[in-house]
Amino acid sequence: MSPVNMALVSIGGTPISDGWYWSSSENDDDEALNVSTKGSISSEKKNTIQLVRAIRAF
Repeated sequence: MSPVNMALVSIGGTPISDGWYWSSSENDDDEALNVSTKGSISSEKKNTIQLVRAIRAF
């Protein structure tokens, strides 16, 4: 189980699919940070297709 999913399960959450997800952190005007379920972080152009998961209700 990935580090992200272990953390989610430890607080009673539901595991997510393996892959890259957008974070809410911008790198600059054209790039934002992506986080993988394996714990890696990458900077990608904002027009790159990645998964998104809401982390709390609004």
